[in-house]
Amino acid sequence: MTQTMIRKLVSYIINAVAAYTIIGFVVVPPLIHAGIVLAGNHFLARELKLGAVYFNPLTLKLSLIAVDVRDTIKLSSADIDLSWKDLQKALFNENNIRQLTLDKIRINNPESDFTLTENGQNNFASLLKEFPEQPTSTETEQEASASSLQFTVNQIAIENGRFGFTDYQFTDNHSPFSLQLDQINIQGQSLGWPQTNSIVNFSTQLNGEATVNSKVDLALSGIPTEASASASISLNNINLTDFQPIINRFTYVDLTSGLLDTRTDINWQAESGVQLTSDVTINQLQLDDSRTQETVAQWLQLQLSKLSYQQTDNRLEVGQLLLAAPSVVIAVDEKLQVNLASLVKPIENTISSEQEEVDTTTATGTETPDFSLAINRLAIENGAMDFSDRSFQPGFATPIVNLNGEIDGFDTRSKKPATIKIDGRVDRYAPVTIKGALNPSSPLNMTDLSMSFTNVELTTLTPYSGRFAGYSIQKGRLHLDLNYQIKNHQLSATNQMLLDKLILGSRVDSNEAVDLPIRMALALLKDRNGQIDITLPISGDLENPEFELGPVIRMALVNLITNIISAPFDLLASLVGGSAEEMQFVTFEPGQFSINRSEQVESLDKLAKALRDRPGLQLEVTGKTAKDSDWPLVVKSLLESELSQLWIKELKAQKKPIPEKLILSTMDEETRLRLLQNIAGTMMTSESSELNIERANADTITQHLLAQWPFNENAMRQLAIDRAREIKDYLMDEGGLDPQRIFLLSVQSLSEASAEKPSTELQLNAG
Repeated sequence: MTQTMIRKLVSYIINAVAAYTIIGFVVVPPLIHAGIVLAGNHFLARELKLGAVYFNPLTLKLSLIAVDVRDTIKLSSADIDLSWKDLQKALFNENNIRQLTLDKIRINNPESDFTLTENGQNNFASLLKEFPEQPTSTETEQEASASSLQFTVNQIAIENGRFGFTDYQFTDNHSPFSLQLDQINIQGQSLGWPQTNSIVNFSTQLNGEATVNSKVDLALSGIPTEASASASISLNNINLTDFQPIINRFTYVDLTSGLLDTRTDINWQAESGVQLTSDVTINQLQLDDSRTQETVAQWLQLQLSKLSYQQTDNRLEVGQLLLAAPSVVIAVDEKLQVNLASLVKPIENTISSEQEEVDTTTATGTETPDFSLAINRLAIENGAMDFSDRSFQPGFATPIVNLNGEIDGFDTRSKKPATIKIDGRVDRYAPVTIKGALNPSSPLNMTDLSMSFTNVELTTLTPYSGRFAGYSIQKGRLHLDLNYQIKNHQLSATNQMLLDKLILGSRVDSNEAVDLPIRMALALLKDRNGQIDITLPISGDLENPEFELGPVIRMALVNLITNIISAPFDLLASLVGGSAEEMQFVTFEPGQFSINRSEQVESLDKLAKALRDRPGLQLEVTGKTAKDSDWPLVVKSLLESELSQLWIKELKAQKKPIPEKLILSTMDEETRLRLLQNIAGTMMTSESSELNIERANADTITQHLLAQWPFNENAMRQLAIDRAREIKDYLMDEGGLDPQRIFLLSVQSLSEASAEKPSTELQLNAG
């Protein structure tokens, strides 16, 4: 080759390079600028603005300056680096595979705002123009299937971005939900399609306070079933109050405070689906009722440790759920509505019953198991609950504080019961213990819970006692042991109540109060130590829609009181092992009032013992007589009394000594006959005129007098009184009872019925 030819070749090369350089630096940028603007405005429904385009033909670096799509996206600059080798692969396909590889994409200061309107539309939905669908020819389809495009970006960087999200659809009162992501930085390596092994790092600041950091590993291959991805996400100092507009849509809750921190690891594989592990902490949560501005729930900290979810099992497991210093307010209003339930707003739109069934298959095509939840340990530290009932006047309120305890082994899939152990205090002074076990998957098949309340001041229950019993409570304490067992939907419960030093106060007007002598019932139940011990069993079928526990307990208590009131001596007899009938009715020998028989003594001794154990009871004694059995002996006593008086009178007339104890059996027959004749003479009536007193002997006259003696009601009444007094004296002297507790009632009527052994009736009353 000659020197001239070499110079010409060099000149051609220099001119070509110069021309390429001039075209690349000067001509290509305006063409690219015009092409991007024309293409963008052709396909985009919103105006695309492009500030400038720079292209380096030597390094194949393209820079776009000030890109702006109206009301959607804008960025200060975007740089795209392409190597010559990568360009060759993009232009010339190999084995019908065209490869596009970009060395680096860098986007600076991108900004975008996404808005969701009230009717569900968003500003990005109308970003692209609508074009009529073009029919695809068979040749085009064959060409598309014969060749494919693979692209790879070796490095991508988005720096100092900003993204705003505004939602008007799921909020209320035209107060939108807004999220602002600032300082968005994304660093990615080896991103591509359809094969890639890429790593993406993401960080941003949420609403100016919280930070979000994540790292994503993505692996794609030509075999879809081998695709996998993993991510590690860290959220710090998320202010939950930012979500208040969404909460307003569905509830009457004001989220006054709450901070969320979480670290989550997510793994996904095409065959096994999603696997998630996480630790979540929510600090200083406070929920207020937006209608009253009163706090309904709060806690110092909620920790969810070792939380994991398996998509294939559709199972969520929590290693430990710890609630530190939780506090909840439960209030029943005048309409019997619970405040917590009323915080949820009514659903405006009902869901159509003709909805399509939800696809419950996993990525592998198998049916997804039913969702299950397992909490290995749920712990409560220093909790509190404030309960109030304003459904009646004056209402009721009591706090439960110092709640500490745990629930272990809660698993909705397991048949093994979860164990419960919680301790607390009512009004700071009365210990409360809740313990037992239940089957989380089916609590109505297996539940065994015991609750114990000790030293509860009964004065706090005055509103309920006034409402249902008609009395306020002046003094007293309650010890309550409850055991509720449920097996196969059948409830078997025991309510053990111990009322200590209960004293009722004034009467309270209430339409719901039971019509029962409450004071009498308490006097029967209260022992010498001022305690009332009641065991109240409850049972029922929980599948019965008419079964309600509260009314059942109240009815059982009413029935207990009714039975005690209707048969008070049955209760006393059960205390000492005696006979209720013998205690209530003291029998006497006809015409007698003395207590000397063994059965009388035994019965009264047991009665005295029972009354000593029930110091609130008073005893009322009503003396009675039976005419058929008592009168023959009373009239005999009257006749003997008359004989004694006449004998004493005769002895005085004869100036003979009168014995200290006059015994009629010592009277001589002549005197006896003469005195009987005198008595018969004064009592002679037309019915007895046939009797010849002068010729009749003493026995005949005696029988005649006993048969003809006029009925003496006062004598019979005195016998009844003597019997009542004898009972009172015995209970005082031998039984040790205070005389102030025994009352003698007047004889109301004389019994006309015959009785082999007349009885005196005893009654009980409240002191």
